Amino acid sequence: MSSLYRLLTPRVNYAVLGSGTSANTALRYIDSLPFSKSFQRGFDAKIAIVGGQGDVWSRFQSDFLMGQSGALYKSDVADHKPADANRYMKVGDYREQQRQALEKTVKQHQTVFVPGSALKVQKYGRHDFLVTTTEGLQFAANNLLMATGAGPERDPGTFLKVGKRPSVPRRAFPEVINGTDFMMNGASARGGVVVVYGGAPTSAWNTGIASINHNQVIWMANPAFGGFKAANPAGRNSEIIRQNLDNMYWGVPEEIIYKGVSNPLDAKEGGLVIRASNLRLQGEKTGKDTELVVSQFVYAIGTDPRLALSFLDPYTYDSLSPIYDVHACFSASAFNAALGLTSEDGDVIVVGPAAYKGLSAKGSSLLWENMATAFPSPARPYAGITMANASIEGLANYVALHNPNLLTANRQQLAEGLKKISHSATEKNRLQVADKIIEVRSSKDRVTERELVQVIKDGLGTGGV
Repeated sequence: MSSLYRLLTPRVNYAVLGSGTSANTALRYIDSLPFSKSFQRGFDAKIAIVGGQGDVWSRFQSDFLMGQSGALYKSDVADHKPADANRYMKVGDYREQQRQALEKTVKQHQTVFVPGSALKVQKYGRHDFLVTTTEGLQFAANNLLMATGAGPERDPGTFLKVGKRPSVPRRAFPEVINGTDFMMNGASARGGVVVVYGGAPTSAWNTGIASINHNQVIWMANPAFGGFKAANPAGRNSEIIRQNLDNMYWGVPEEIIYKGVSNPLDAKEGGLVIRASNLRLQGEKTGKDTELVVSQFVYAIGTDPRLALSFLDPYTYDSLSPIYDVHACFSASAFNAALGLTSEDGDVIVVGPAAYKGLSAKGSSLLWENMATAFPSPARPYAGITMANASIEGLANYVALHNPNLLTANRQQLAEGLKKISHSATEKNRLQVADKIIEVRSSKDRVTERELVQVIKDGLGTGGV
């Protein structure tokens, strides 16, 4: 693409990819996030929001209970108090909070909304990106704030064998569907047998919806992955579990066979055969391999981390690295948790589940798990909303906390900053590390903050590394 074309392309200062919880929270702190301030170009609008299909919560039932209280928008999430069973926030109330927060952001900043989702992001230089959407629209951006969520659901073919689907006749409902789409569309085989596979909160909600639609439900989870232990964070799904205790099985689906039906309009007629290994009621030690004839198979087994940031060009993706909680605000020791991801040039910040999945795809899990002890139990699931909001608040304070700047500070400034990171280090040790940082900076034409963080970790012997 020619430089002239990009000069003529509308430019924004911040391209915000995503429209869910993490995007809304990050927008509240947009001017405080640790983007590099160098090499900035002029822009036509401050913020462009590429929201895609919108927040997943917008398509959930309004009366469903979230596992957190109404304090989700407290200014200091670390002070978030546990929600009791009567104070869980309803999805509808949460959506209204989201709407009000976004409305406030739009009033404060020059903001445009771009139709579609991010299809491709190309980097042409520092603070110079071209964003292409699924609607064929293009615009340039100085910075990228990515809050695109955890990525698409895993394909069933990645964890079991799926037979060939007959071309006709089609049924009035999807016979195999992921848990999120099942929640959004409510396309249930009303009155038929439904297998829900998964042990997380979404699978519990899937089971609740299937039960409402008068289905006979077989809720199946793999005991090797904890069974149903993760299905009831902070007790929010206790009622669904109580109502389905007799339907909860341990087992592993191995194969889906489309056997066809004589009457596609009769939802009660099972058109699938699910071959499951070692199927038994939860808690039982032994089971047997079983063939289940069912109308619908709903799988809620998480997302594919490799696809969470797949629209990024390879150079930008490879340059992403953790933004560490250097002052142990959310973890037991410095560098023991990451608040998000950033690029070497400081022109990309990834927050929320997209950051967690991005780290996972790179072979690391050092993100929210190590922050859990700082929060009460409703916030402890590592992908929980409160945890995501807290990490973004940490990023908003990161510039002030991460003082001095590792790339520019002098010897004494570095030594004072290192004192904040490790109170146990001696002055001599801190000065030695400061000297090493300056040596590394001087030895290269270009050095990254990631390299200097490693110098600190090596020099101070910081815990959690």
